[in-house]
Amino acid sequence: MRVAFVSAPHVVPTARGWLAVLGLVGVLAVGATACNMDALLTTPETPGGPAGDPTAFAQLVFTVLPQTVIAGRPITPAVEVTAQDESGTTATTFTGEVTVRLETNPAGGTLSGVTTRRAVAGVATFPDLSIDTPGSGYRLAAAAANVTSATSPTLAATSPSAASLALASGNGQTDTTGATLADPYVVRITDSTGAGLAGVTVVWTVTGGGGSITSTSTSDGNGYARATRVLGTTAGLQTTSGAVDGLAGSPVTFTATATPGTPAWLAFTVEPSAAGAGAAITPAIEVTAQDGFGNTASGFAGAVTVALHANPGGGSLSGTTTRSTVAGVATFAGLSVNKSGSGYQLRADASGLTATVSATFNIAGGSASAIQAVSGGGQSGAVASTLDEPYVVRVADALGNPVAGVAITWTVTEGGGTIAPTQGTTDERGEARATHTLGTTAGSQTVAAAAAGLTGSPVTFQSTATPGPAARLVFTQQPSNTPAGAAITPAVRVTVQDQFGNIATGFSGSITMSITPLSGTPGATLSGTRTRNVTAGAAVFDDLRIDLTGLLYRLRATAGSLAEDSAPFDVLL
Repeated sequence: MRVAFVSAPHVVPTARGWLAVLGLVGVLAVGATACNMDALLTTPETPGGPAGDPTAFAQLVFTVLPQTVIAGRPITPAVEVTAQDESGTTATTFTGEVTVRLETNPAGGTLSGVTTRRAVAGVATFPDLSIDTPGSGYRLAAAAANVTSATSPTLAATSPSAASLALASGNGQTDTTGATLADPYVVRITDSTGAGLAGVTVVWTVTGGGGSITSTSTSDGNGYARATRVLGTTAGLQTTSGAVDGLAGSPVTFTATATPGTPAWLAFTVEPSAAGAGAAITPAIEVTAQDGFGNTASGFAGAVTVALHANPGGGSLSGTTTRSTVAGVATFAGLSVNKSGSGYQLRADASGLTATVSATFNIAGGSASAIQAVSGGGQSGAVASTLDEPYVVRVADALGNPVAGVAITWTVTEGGGTIAPTQGTTDERGEARATHTLGTTAGSQTVAAAAAGLTGSPVTFQSTATPGPAARLVFTQQPSNTPAGAAITPAVRVTVQDQFGNIATGFSGSITMSITPLSGTPGATLSGTRTRNVTAGAAVFDDLRIDLTGLLYRLRATAGSLAEDSAPFDVLL
Protein backbone atom coordinates (compact mmCIF):
# COMPACT_ATOMS: atom_id res chain seq x y z
CA MET A 1 0.00 0.00 0.00
CA ARG A 2 1.01 3.56 -0.49
CA VAL A 3 0.57 6.44 1.96
CA ALA A 4 -0.10 10.00 0.93
CA PHE A 5 0.30 12.96 3.03
CA VAL A 6 -2.35 15.62 2.65
CA SER A 7 -1.76 19.26 3.70
CA ALA A 8 -3.86 20.69 6.59
CA PRO A 9 -4.12 24.17 8.28
CA HIS A 10 -1.03 25.09 10.35
CA VAL A 11 -1.56 24.45 14.14
CA VAL A 12 1.05 24.80 16.89
CA PRO A 13 0.69 21.77 19.09
CA THR A 14 0.95 21.77 22.85
CA ALA A 15 3.54 19.64 24.56
CA ARG A 16 0.91 17.02 25.11
CA GLY A 17 -0.10 17.36 21.47
CA TRP A 18 3.47 16.82 20.24
CA LEU A 19 3.64 13.62 22.18
CA ALA A 20 0.43 12.45 20.53
CA VAL A 21 1.72 13.27 17.02
CA LEU A 22 5.00 11.52 17.64
CA GLY A 23 3.14 8.45 18.89
CA LEU A 24 0.89 8.44 15.79
CA VAL A 25 3.90 8.73 13.50
CA GLY A 26 5.51 5.79 15.18
CA VAL A 27 2.40 3.74 14.80
CA LEU A 28 2.12 4.65 11.11
CA ALA A 29 5.76 3.78 10.50
CA VAL A 30 5.38 0.42 12.14
CA GLY A 31 2.15 -0.18 10.19
CA ALA A 32 3.73 0.82 6.89
CA THR A 33 6.65 -1.49 7.49
CA ALA A 34 4.28 -4.31 8.23
CA CYS A 35 2.27 -3.59 5.08
CA ASN A 36 5.36 -3.60 2.88
CA MET A 37 6.55 -6.90 4.28
CA ASP A 38 3.10 -8.43 3.73
CA ALA A 39 3.13 -7.31 0.11
CA LEU A 40 6.55 -8.85 -0.47
CA LEU A 41 5.35 -12.10 0.98
CA THR A 42 1.85 -12.39 -0.54
CA THR A 43 1.43 -10.31 -3.79
CA PRO A 44 1.42 -12.64 -6.93
CA GLU A 45 3.11 -11.78 -10.24
CA THR A 46 1.11 -9.86 -12.79
CA PRO A 47 0.05 -12.52 -15.43
CA GLY A 48 2.91 -13.18 -17.78
CA GLY A 49 5.18 -10.54 -16.20
CA PRO A 50 7.59 -10.08 -13.41
CA ALA A 51 6.22 -9.97 -9.86
CA GLY A 52 5.05 -6.64 -8.55
CA ASP A 53 5.29 -4.90 -12.04
CA PRO A 54 1.69 -4.38 -13.23
CA THR A 55 2.76 -1.75 -15.81
CA ALA A 56 5.21 -4.00 -17.66
CA PHE A 57 2.65 -4.70 -20.43
CA ALA A 58 0.80 -1.53 -21.24
CA GLN A 59 -1.34 -2.57 -24.24
CA LEU A 60 -2.32 -5.12 -26.87
CA VAL A 61 -1.89 -4.30 -30.58
CA PHE A 62 -3.12 -6.09 -33.74
CA THR A 63 0.17 -6.49 -35.61
CA VAL A 64 -1.07 -8.81 -38.40
CA LEU A 65 -4.58 -8.38 -39.81
CA PRO A 66 -5.47 -8.41 -43.54
CA GLN A 67 -7.86 -5.75 -44.84
CA THR A 68 -9.86 -8.29 -46.85
CA VAL A 69 -10.65 -11.91 -46.08
CA ILE A 70 -12.74 -14.60 -47.74
CA ALA A 71 -15.93 -15.46 -45.90
CA GLY A 72 -15.89 -18.98 -44.48
CA ARG A 73 -12.14 -19.42 -45.09
CA PRO A 74 -9.31 -19.13 -42.51
CA ILE A 75 -8.08 -15.56 -42.27
CA THR A 76 -4.77 -15.42 -44.11
CA PRO A 77 -2.20 -14.42 -43.07
CA ALA A 78 -3.01 -15.54 -39.53
CA VAL A 79 -4.12 -12.82 -37.15
CA GLU A 80 -1.42 -11.79 -34.65
CA VAL A 81 -1.91 -9.78 -31.44
CA THR A 82 1.18 -8.43 -29.70
CA ALA A 83 1.68 -7.19 -26.15
CA GLN A 84 3.71 -4.00 -26.08
CA ASP A 85 5.13 -1.86 -23.34
CA GLU A 86 4.54 1.86 -23.04
CA SER A 87 7.31 2.55 -25.57
CA GLY A 88 5.69 0.29 -28.23
CA THR A 89 8.31 -2.45 -27.87
CA THR A 90 7.13 -6.07 -27.93
CA ALA A 91 6.94 -7.36 -24.39
CA THR A 92 8.65 -10.68 -25.07
CA THR A 93 8.13 -11.88 -21.51
CA PHE A 94 4.37 -11.74 -21.85
CA THR A 95 2.88 -15.26 -21.96
CA GLY A 96 -0.68 -14.62 -20.96
CA GLU A 97 -3.82 -15.72 -22.79
CA VAL A 98 -5.30 -13.38 -25.39
CA THR A 99 -8.92 -13.62 -26.49
CA VAL A 100 -10.32 -12.13 -29.69
CA ARG A 101 -13.94 -11.49 -30.56
CA LEU A 102 -16.04 -9.56 -33.05
CA GLU A 103 -16.22 -5.99 -31.82
CA THR A 104 -18.16 -4.63 -34.78
CA ASN A 105 -20.45 -7.04 -36.66
CA PRO A 106 -22.28 -5.22 -39.48
CA ALA A 107 -23.41 -8.35 -41.33
CA GLY A 108 -24.29 -10.59 -38.38
CA GLY A 109 -21.38 -12.91 -38.97
CA THR A 110 -19.85 -15.48 -36.67
CA LEU A 111 -16.17 -15.60 -35.72
CA SER A 112 -15.03 -19.23 -35.76
CA GLY A 113 -11.83 -20.97 -34.79
CA VAL A 114 -9.82 -20.99 -31.55
CA THR A 115 -10.39 -17.48 -30.22
CA THR A 116 -8.18 -17.74 -27.11
CA ARG A 117 -4.47 -18.37 -27.55
CA ARG A 118 -1.49 -18.08 -25.17
CA ALA A 119 1.14 -15.59 -26.23
CA VAL A 120 4.61 -16.79 -27.14
CA ALA A 121 7.36 -14.19 -26.65
CA GLY A 122 4.67 -11.54 -26.39
CA VAL A 123 2.75 -12.58 -29.56
CA ALA A 124 -0.51 -14.51 -29.74
CA THR A 125 -1.15 -16.08 -33.16
CA PHE A 126 -4.62 -17.18 -34.35
CA PRO A 127 -4.16 -19.42 -37.44
CA ASP A 128 -7.72 -20.69 -37.85
CA LEU A 129 -9.99 -17.70 -37.36
CA SER A 130 -12.73 -17.19 -39.96
CA ILE A 131 -15.82 -15.04 -40.48
CA ASP A 132 -18.69 -16.89 -42.08
CA THR A 133 -20.76 -14.03 -43.54
CA PRO A 134 -19.66 -11.58 -46.28
CA GLY A 135 -19.73 -7.94 -45.27
CA SER A 136 -17.60 -4.86 -44.75
CA GLY A 137 -16.73 -2.90 -41.60
CA TYR A 138 -15.94 -5.84 -39.33
CA ARG A 139 -13.65 -5.08 -36.36
CA LEU A 140 -11.93 -7.48 -33.98
CA ALA A 141 -11.24 -6.82 -30.31
CA ALA A 142 -8.39 -8.43 -28.35
CA ALA A 143 -8.24 -8.66 -24.55
CA ALA A 144 -5.92 -10.10 -21.88
CA ALA A 145 -5.75 -9.82 -18.11
CA ASN A 146 -4.05 -6.66 -16.77
CA VAL A 147 -3.31 -5.37 -20.29
CA THR A 148 -5.11 -2.66 -22.22
CA SER A 149 -7.41 -4.20 -24.87
CA ALA A 150 -7.12 -3.51 -28.58
CA THR A 151 -9.61 -2.92 -31.39
CA SER A 152 -8.57 -3.75 -34.96
CA PRO A 153 -8.93 -1.62 -38.07
CA THR A 154 -11.95 -2.50 -40.22
CA LEU A 155 -11.80 -5.50 -42.49
CA ALA A 156 -14.10 -6.84 -45.20
CA ALA A 157 -15.23 -10.45 -45.70
CA THR A 158 -15.90 -11.21 -49.36
CA SER A 159 -17.74 -14.13 -50.88
CA PRO A 160 -15.40 -16.86 -52.13
CA SER A 161 -15.04 -16.87 -55.93
CA ALA A 162 -13.80 -19.55 -58.27
CA ALA A 163 -10.19 -19.09 -59.27
CA SER A 164 -9.01 -22.25 -61.01
CA LEU A 165 -10.17 -25.46 -62.65
CA ALA A 166 -8.18 -28.69 -62.59
CA LEU A 167 -8.55 -32.29 -63.70
CA ALA A 168 -9.28 -34.51 -60.73
CA SER A 169 -9.89 -38.02 -62.09
CA GLY A 170 -11.29 -40.14 -64.93
CA ASN A 171 -8.70 -39.37 -67.58
CA GLY A 172 -7.08 -42.00 -69.81
CA GLN A 173 -9.77 -44.72 -69.71
CA THR A 174 -10.22 -47.38 -72.39
CA ASP A 175 -13.43 -49.13 -73.46
CA THR A 176 -15.18 -50.38 -76.58
CA THR A 177 -16.84 -48.06 -79.05
CA GLY A 178 -20.24 -46.85 -77.93
CA ALA A 179 -19.66 -47.85 -74.30
CA THR A 180 -20.25 -45.70 -71.21
CA LEU A 181 -16.96 -45.23 -69.36
CA ALA A 182 -16.86 -46.89 -65.96
CA ASP A 183 -15.55 -43.83 -64.15
CA PRO A 184 -16.96 -40.34 -64.52
CA TYR A 185 -14.81 -37.44 -65.59
CA VAL A 186 -14.16 -35.27 -62.50
CA VAL A 187 -12.82 -31.72 -62.26
CA ARG A 188 -12.29 -29.59 -59.17
CA ILE A 189 -13.02 -25.89 -58.82
CA THR A 190 -11.04 -24.03 -56.16
CA ASP A 191 -10.96 -20.46 -54.93
CA SER A 192 -7.85 -18.34 -54.53
CA THR A 193 -7.00 -20.11 -51.27
CA GLY A 194 -7.08 -23.54 -52.87
CA ALA A 195 -10.31 -24.52 -51.13
CA GLY A 196 -13.00 -26.35 -53.08
CA LEU A 197 -15.90 -24.17 -54.19
CA ALA A 198 -19.50 -25.38 -54.47
CA GLY A 199 -22.22 -24.31 -56.91
CA VAL A 200 -20.04 -23.62 -59.96
CA THR A 201 -21.41 -24.85 -63.32
CA VAL A 202 -19.03 -26.74 -65.60
CA VAL A 203 -19.80 -26.99 -69.32
CA TRP A 204 -18.78 -30.32 -70.86
CA THR A 205 -18.13 -30.72 -74.60
CA VAL A 206 -17.11 -33.65 -76.79
CA THR A 207 -14.20 -32.30 -78.84
CA GLY A 208 -13.09 -35.38 -80.76
CA GLY A 209 -14.24 -38.88 -81.64
CA GLY A 210 -17.97 -38.40 -81.27
CA GLY A 211 -20.18 -39.85 -78.58
CA SER A 212 -21.79 -37.80 -75.83
CA ILE A 213 -21.26 -36.39 -72.35
CA THR A 214 -23.33 -34.75 -69.64
CA SER A 215 -23.81 -31.20 -70.94
CA THR A 216 -23.36 -29.41 -67.60
CA SER A 217 -22.75 -30.28 -63.95
CA THR A 218 -22.39 -28.30 -60.74
CA SER A 219 -19.57 -28.57 -58.22
CA ASP A 220 -20.34 -30.10 -54.82
CA GLY A 221 -19.30 -28.87 -51.38
CA ASN A 222 -15.72 -29.93 -52.00
CA GLY A 223 -15.56 -28.26 -55.41
CA TYR A 224 -15.89 -31.47 -57.46
CA ALA A 225 -18.05 -31.64 -60.62
CA ARG A 226 -18.67 -34.88 -62.49
CA ALA A 227 -19.82 -35.93 -65.96
CA THR A 228 -20.61 -39.28 -67.61
CA ARG A 229 -18.89 -39.99 -70.94
CA VAL A 230 -20.39 -42.26 -73.63
CA LEU A 231 -17.75 -43.08 -76.24
CA GLY A 232 -18.34 -42.45 -79.92
CA THR A 233 -18.59 -45.16 -82.53
CA THR A 234 -15.18 -44.53 -84.09
CA ALA A 235 -12.25 -46.46 -82.64
CA GLY A 236 -9.26 -44.44 -81.51
CA LEU A 237 -8.53 -41.43 -79.33
CA GLN A 238 -11.57 -39.47 -78.16
CA THR A 239 -11.40 -36.13 -76.38
CA THR A 240 -13.65 -34.10 -74.11
CA SER A 241 -13.32 -30.70 -72.46
CA GLY A 242 -14.68 -29.36 -69.19
CA ALA A 243 -14.77 -25.58 -69.04
CA VAL A 244 -15.69 -22.69 -66.76
CA ASP A 245 -15.22 -19.30 -68.41
CA GLY A 246 -12.60 -17.10 -66.84
CA LEU A 247 -10.92 -19.71 -64.62
CA ALA A 248 -7.24 -20.52 -64.72
CA GLY A 249 -6.70 -23.98 -66.21
CA SER A 250 -9.94 -23.88 -68.20
CA PRO A 251 -10.67 -25.81 -70.32
CA VAL A 252 -9.53 -29.15 -68.91
CA THR A 253 -9.05 -31.88 -71.54
CA PHE A 254 -9.86 -35.56 -70.94
CA THR A 255 -8.82 -38.34 -73.32
CA ALA A 256 -10.13 -41.86 -73.69
CA THR A 257 -9.40 -44.69 -76.10
CA ALA A 258 -12.23 -46.46 -77.89
CA THR A 259 -11.39 -49.98 -79.02
CA PRO A 260 -13.29 -51.94 -81.70
CA GLY A 261 -16.20 -54.06 -80.57
CA THR A 262 -17.03 -57.68 -81.44
CA PRO A 263 -16.56 -58.57 -85.16
CA ALA A 264 -19.95 -58.37 -86.88
CA TRP A 265 -19.56 -58.29 -90.65
CA LEU A 266 -17.21 -58.10 -93.62
CA ALA A 267 -16.63 -55.06 -95.81
CA PHE A 268 -14.68 -54.46 -99.02
CA THR A 269 -12.26 -51.75 -97.89
CA VAL A 270 -10.39 -51.84 -101.21
CA GLU A 271 -12.97 -52.48 -103.93
CA PRO A 272 -12.20 -54.41 -107.11
CA SER A 273 -11.39 -52.02 -109.96
CA ALA A 274 -11.61 -52.23 -113.72
CA ALA A 275 -9.08 -54.44 -115.46
CA GLY A 276 -8.46 -56.09 -118.76
CA ALA A 277 -9.72 -59.59 -119.38
CA GLY A 278 -7.28 -62.06 -117.78
CA ALA A 279 -5.23 -59.26 -116.19
CA ALA A 280 -4.67 -58.99 -112.42
CA ILE A 281 -7.09 -56.65 -110.70
CA THR A 282 -5.06 -53.85 -109.14
CA PRO A 283 -4.73 -52.52 -106.56
CA ALA A 284 -5.10 -55.74 -104.56
CA ILE A 285 -8.61 -56.26 -103.19
CA GLU A 286 -8.99 -55.98 -99.39
CA VAL A 287 -11.79 -57.40 -97.26
CA THR A 288 -11.99 -56.27 -93.61
CA ALA A 289 -13.77 -57.71 -90.57
CA GLN A 290 -15.61 -54.87 -88.82
CA ASP A 291 -17.51 -54.33 -85.59
CA GLY A 292 -21.07 -53.07 -85.47
CA PHE A 293 -19.93 -49.47 -86.00
CA GLY A 294 -17.67 -50.14 -88.98
CA ASN A 295 -14.35 -50.18 -87.11
CA THR A 296 -11.73 -52.69 -88.12
CA ALA A 297 -12.01 -55.72 -85.82
CA SER A 298 -8.26 -56.12 -85.57
CA GLY A 299 -8.58 -59.15 -83.30
CA PHE A 300 -10.35 -61.24 -85.95
CA ALA A 301 -7.99 -63.89 -87.42
CA GLY A 302 -10.35 -66.08 -89.49
CA ALA A 303 -10.21 -66.85 -93.22
CA VAL A 304 -12.14 -64.97 -95.90
CA THR A 305 -13.26 -66.39 -99.25
CA VAL A 306 -14.26 -64.36 -102.32
CA ALA A 307 -16.24 -65.49 -105.37
CA LEU A 308 -18.07 -63.96 -108.34
CA HIS A 309 -21.51 -62.65 -107.31
CA ALA A 310 -22.66 -60.80 -110.46
CA ASN A 311 -21.22 -62.26 -113.68
CA PRO A 312 -22.47 -60.26 -116.68
CA GLY A 313 -19.75 -61.51 -119.04
CA GLY A 314 -19.86 -65.19 -118.05
CA GLY A 315 -16.27 -65.06 -116.87
CA SER A 316 -14.29 -67.06 -114.31
CA LEU A 317 -12.48 -65.73 -111.25
CA SER A 318 -8.86 -66.87 -111.04
CA GLY A 319 -6.21 -66.52 -108.34
CA THR A 320 -6.11 -67.36 -104.61
CA THR A 321 -9.69 -66.83 -103.50
CA THR A 322 -9.30 -67.75 -99.79
CA ARG A 323 -6.98 -65.72 -97.55
CA SER A 324 -6.36 -65.52 -93.79
CA THR A 325 -6.84 -62.15 -92.16
CA VAL A 326 -4.00 -60.16 -90.63
CA ALA A 327 -5.17 -57.67 -87.98
CA GLY A 328 -8.67 -58.16 -89.31
CA VAL A 329 -7.81 -57.61 -93.01
CA ALA A 330 -7.63 -60.20 -95.81
CA THR A 331 -5.70 -59.09 -98.92
CA PHE A 332 -6.35 -60.65 -102.35
CA ALA A 333 -3.58 -59.92 -104.83
CA GLY A 334 -3.56 -61.42 -108.34
CA LEU A 335 -7.30 -62.01 -108.82
CA SER A 336 -8.49 -61.82 -112.45
CA VAL A 337 -11.58 -62.34 -114.61
CA ASN A 338 -11.11 -63.89 -118.04
CA LYS A 339 -13.98 -62.25 -119.95
CA SER A 340 -14.97 -58.64 -120.46
CA GLY A 341 -18.20 -57.27 -119.09
CA SER A 342 -19.73 -54.40 -117.15
CA GLY A 343 -21.20 -54.75 -113.68
CA TYR A 344 -19.19 -57.63 -112.21
CA GLN A 345 -19.41 -58.03 -108.39
CA LEU A 346 -17.57 -60.15 -105.82
CA ARG A 347 -18.98 -61.71 -102.64
CA ALA A 348 -16.90 -62.20 -99.49
CA ASP A 349 -17.70 -64.80 -96.78
CA ALA A 350 -16.18 -65.71 -93.40
CA SER A 351 -17.43 -68.05 -90.69
CA GLY A 352 -19.59 -66.30 -88.12
CA LEU A 353 -19.68 -62.95 -89.92
CA THR A 354 -22.26 -61.37 -92.22
CA ALA A 355 -21.18 -61.66 -95.86
CA THR A 356 -20.75 -58.64 -98.11
CA VAL A 357 -20.91 -57.84 -101.84
CA SER A 358 -18.49 -55.52 -103.60
CA ALA A 359 -19.24 -52.52 -105.74
CA THR A 360 -19.61 -53.22 -109.45
CA PHE A 361 -16.50 -53.25 -111.63
CA ASN A 362 -15.82 -53.79 -115.32
CA ILE A 363 -13.51 -56.11 -117.18
CA ALA A 364 -12.30 -54.68 -120.46
CA GLY A 365 -11.30 -56.56 -123.58
CA GLY A 366 -8.00 -56.56 -125.44
CA SER A 367 -6.11 -53.73 -127.09
CA ALA A 368 -7.98 -50.81 -128.54
CA SER A 369 -8.96 -51.39 -132.13
CA ALA A 370 -11.68 -48.98 -133.21
CA ILE A 371 -13.42 -45.74 -132.28
CA GLN A 372 -16.98 -44.77 -133.04
CA ALA A 373 -19.52 -42.10 -132.17
CA VAL A 374 -21.98 -42.97 -129.43
CA SER A 375 -24.13 -39.85 -129.03
CA GLY A 376 -24.26 -36.09 -129.21
CA GLY A 377 -24.22 -35.43 -132.98
CA GLY A 378 -26.94 -33.53 -134.82
CA GLN A 379 -27.77 -31.11 -131.99
CA SER A 380 -28.95 -27.56 -132.50
CA GLY A 381 -28.45 -24.52 -130.33
CA ALA A 382 -28.19 -20.74 -130.38
CA VAL A 383 -24.88 -19.25 -131.45
CA ALA A 384 -22.33 -19.03 -128.59
CA SER A 385 -24.40 -21.41 -126.44
CA THR A 386 -23.20 -24.69 -124.93
CA LEU A 387 -24.94 -27.74 -126.34
CA ASP A 388 -27.08 -29.65 -123.88
CA GLU A 389 -25.55 -33.05 -124.58
CA PRO A 390 -21.84 -33.91 -124.68
CA TYR A 391 -20.29 -35.62 -127.68
CA VAL A 392 -19.50 -39.24 -126.74
CA VAL A 393 -17.16 -41.72 -128.46
CA ARG A 394 -16.44 -45.32 -127.58
CA VAL A 395 -13.21 -47.25 -128.02
CA ALA A 396 -13.38 -51.05 -128.29
CA ASP A 397 -11.14 -54.00 -128.99
CA ALA A 398 -11.51 -56.26 -131.97
CA LEU A 399 -14.31 -58.19 -130.20
CA GLY A 400 -16.25 -55.10 -129.29
CA ASN A 401 -15.19 -55.03 -125.62
CA PRO A 402 -14.76 -51.52 -124.24
CA VAL A 403 -11.20 -50.36 -123.66
CA ALA A 404 -10.39 -47.87 -120.92
CA GLY A 405 -7.48 -45.46 -120.73
CA VAL A 406 -7.28 -44.56 -124.44
CA ALA A 407 -6.29 -40.93 -125.16
CA ILE A 408 -8.77 -38.95 -127.25
CA THR A 409 -8.05 -35.58 -128.92
CA TRP A 410 -11.00 -33.24 -129.55
CA THR A 411 -10.81 -30.48 -132.20
CA VAL A 412 -13.24 -27.88 -133.59
CA THR A 413 -12.94 -28.21 -137.36
CA GLU A 414 -15.68 -25.87 -138.64
CA GLY A 415 -17.84 -22.99 -137.40
CA GLY A 416 -15.74 -21.82 -134.50
CA GLY A 417 -16.55 -22.15 -130.85
CA THR A 418 -14.71 -24.31 -128.34
CA ILE A 419 -14.60 -27.93 -127.17
CA ALA A 420 -13.74 -29.05 -123.64
CA PRO A 421 -11.68 -30.91 -122.83
CA THR A 422 -9.37 -30.90 -125.80
CA GLN A 423 -7.65 -34.01 -124.41
CA GLY A 424 -9.52 -36.83 -122.70
CA THR A 425 -9.26 -40.50 -121.77
CA THR A 426 -11.79 -43.30 -122.14
CA ASP A 427 -13.40 -44.58 -118.94
CA GLU A 428 -14.18 -48.16 -117.90
CA ARG A 429 -16.97 -48.26 -120.51
CA GLY A 430 -14.50 -47.29 -123.20
CA GLU A 431 -16.17 -43.90 -123.49
CA ALA A 432 -14.85 -40.37 -123.63
CA ARG A 433 -16.90 -37.15 -123.55
CA ALA A 434 -16.50 -33.53 -124.55
CA THR A 435 -18.78 -30.49 -124.47
CA HIS A 436 -19.16 -28.16 -127.48
CA THR A 437 -19.76 -24.42 -127.06
CA LEU A 438 -20.94 -23.19 -130.48
CA GLY A 439 -19.26 -20.39 -132.40
CA THR A 440 -20.87 -17.03 -133.12
CA THR A 441 -21.61 -17.76 -136.79
CA ALA A 442 -24.97 -19.38 -137.51
CA GLY A 443 -24.88 -22.56 -139.55
CA SER A 444 -23.18 -25.94 -139.51
CA GLN A 445 -20.39 -26.50 -137.00
CA THR A 446 -18.24 -29.62 -136.67
CA VAL A 447 -15.96 -31.26 -134.12
CA ALA A 448 -13.60 -34.21 -134.59
CA ALA A 449 -12.55 -36.86 -132.02
CA ALA A 450 -9.34 -38.67 -132.89
CA ALA A 451 -7.40 -41.60 -131.39
CA ALA A 452 -4.15 -42.43 -133.10
CA GLY A 453 -4.09 -45.73 -134.98
CA LEU A 454 -7.72 -46.70 -134.41
CA THR A 455 -10.17 -47.66 -137.11
CA GLY A 456 -12.83 -44.96 -137.52
CA SER A 457 -10.60 -42.14 -136.35
CA PRO A 458 -11.37 -39.29 -136.51
CA VAL A 459 -15.04 -39.38 -135.54
CA THR A 460 -16.94 -36.28 -136.75
CA PHE A 461 -19.82 -34.64 -134.89
CA GLN A 462 -21.93 -32.02 -136.67
CA SER A 463 -24.29 -29.55 -135.01
CA THR A 464 -26.21 -26.48 -136.13
CA ALA A 465 -25.84 -23.00 -134.64
CA THR A 466 -29.04 -20.97 -134.88
CA PRO A 467 -29.16 -17.17 -134.69
CA GLY A 468 -29.63 -15.62 -131.31
CA PRO A 469 -32.46 -13.28 -130.30
CA ALA A 470 -32.99 -10.01 -132.21
CA ALA A 471 -30.51 -7.42 -131.03
CA ARG A 472 -30.39 -4.73 -133.78
CA LEU A 473 -31.79 -3.51 -137.12
CA VAL A 474 -29.55 -3.05 -140.16
CA PHE A 475 -30.33 -1.31 -143.50
CA THR A 476 -29.08 -4.01 -145.83
CA GLN A 477 -30.36 -1.94 -148.77
CA GLN A 478 -29.95 1.77 -148.10
CA PRO A 479 -32.36 4.35 -149.61
CA SER A 480 -30.87 6.06 -152.70
CA ASN A 481 -31.34 9.47 -154.25
CA THR A 482 -34.74 9.71 -155.89
CA PRO A 483 -37.09 12.32 -157.41
CA ALA A 484 -39.77 13.84 -155.19
CA GLY A 485 -42.96 11.75 -155.20
CA ALA A 486 -41.26 8.80 -156.92
CA ALA A 487 -40.82 5.38 -155.30
CA ILE A 488 -37.38 4.94 -153.74
CA THR A 489 -35.52 2.37 -155.81
CA PRO A 490 -34.04 -0.08 -155.37
CA ALA A 491 -36.49 -1.06 -152.60
CA VAL A 492 -35.27 -0.33 -149.09
CA ARG A 493 -34.42 -3.51 -147.12
CA VAL A 494 -34.04 -3.76 -143.33
CA THR A 495 -32.69 -6.90 -141.67
CA VAL A 496 -33.06 -8.01 -138.03
CA GLN A 497 -29.77 -9.35 -136.62
CA ASP A 498 -28.60 -10.97 -133.38
CA GLN A 499 -25.69 -9.57 -131.36
CA PHE A 500 -23.18 -11.36 -133.55
CA GLY A 501 -24.59 -10.10 -136.87
CA ASN A 502 -26.47 -13.26 -137.80
CA ILE A 503 -29.89 -12.75 -139.40
CA ALA A 504 -32.47 -13.29 -136.67
CA THR A 505 -34.64 -15.58 -138.76
CA GLY A 506 -36.80 -16.38 -135.77
CA PHE A 507 -38.01 -12.78 -135.42
CA SER A 508 -41.71 -12.58 -136.35
CA GLY A 509 -42.62 -8.95 -135.70
CA SER A 510 -42.93 -5.96 -138.03
CA ILE A 511 -40.76 -2.94 -138.93
CA THR A 512 -42.08 0.60 -139.31
CA MET A 513 -40.35 3.27 -141.41
CA SER A 514 -40.38 7.05 -140.86
CA ILE A 515 -38.34 10.13 -141.77
CA THR A 516 -35.64 10.70 -139.17
CA PRO A 517 -36.40 13.94 -137.30
CA LEU A 518 -34.29 16.97 -138.28
CA SER A 519 -33.28 15.40 -141.57
CA GLY A 520 -34.29 16.52 -145.08
CA THR A 521 -36.90 19.24 -145.61
CA PRO A 522 -39.18 20.12 -142.70
CA GLY A 523 -42.83 19.18 -143.34
CA ALA A 524 -41.97 16.44 -145.83
CA THR A 525 -44.22 13.39 -145.85
CA LEU A 526 -43.19 9.75 -146.24
CA SER A 527 -45.87 7.77 -148.04
CA GLY A 528 -46.25 4.18 -149.16
CA THR A 529 -46.48 1.07 -147.03
CA ARG A 530 -44.50 2.23 -144.06
CA THR A 531 -44.99 -0.91 -141.91
CA ARG A 532 -43.93 -4.31 -143.21
CA ASN A 533 -43.90 -7.74 -141.58
CA VAL A 534 -40.52 -9.40 -141.20
CA THR A 535 -40.02 -12.56 -143.22
CA ALA A 536 -36.93 -14.72 -142.76
CA GLY A 537 -35.42 -11.92 -140.68
CA ALA A 538 -35.95 -9.07 -143.21
CA ALA A 539 -38.58 -6.53 -144.35
CA VAL A 540 -38.64 -4.98 -147.85
CA PHE A 541 -40.13 -1.51 -148.48
CA ASP A 542 -40.72 -1.14 -152.26
CA ASP A 543 -43.15 1.80 -152.48
CA LEU A 544 -41.77 4.46 -150.18
CA ARG A 545 -42.04 8.08 -151.48
CA ILE A 546 -41.13 11.54 -150.15
CA ASP A 547 -43.11 14.53 -151.45
CA LEU A 548 -40.63 17.39 -150.94
CA THR A 549 -37.19 17.84 -152.39
CA GLY A 550 -34.33 18.21 -149.96
CA LEU A 551 -30.87 17.13 -149.02
CA LEU A 552 -29.59 14.68 -146.43
CA TYR A 553 -32.80 12.84 -145.72
CA ARG A 554 -32.56 9.80 -143.41
CA LEU A 555 -35.09 7.06 -142.81
CA ARG A 556 -35.64 5.57 -139.37
CA ALA A 557 -36.59 1.88 -139.00
CA THR A 558 -38.17 0.77 -135.68
CA ALA A 559 -39.27 -2.62 -134.35
CA GLY A 560 -40.31 -2.59 -130.72
CA SER A 561 -37.31 -1.30 -128.74
CA LEU A 562 -34.98 -1.61 -131.72
CA ALA A 563 -34.29 1.38 -133.97
CA GLU A 564 -31.80 2.22 -136.72
CA ASP A 565 -31.29 5.26 -139.04
CA SER A 566 -30.33 4.90 -142.69
CA ALA A 567 -27.46 6.55 -144.50
CA PRO A 568 -28.29 10.06 -145.82
CA PHE A 569 -29.83 10.47 -149.28
CA ASP A 570 -31.33 13.32 -151.37
CA VAL A 571 -34.78 13.87 -152.85
CA LEU A 572 -34.40 15.69 -156.17
CA LEU A 573 -36.64 17.60 -158.58
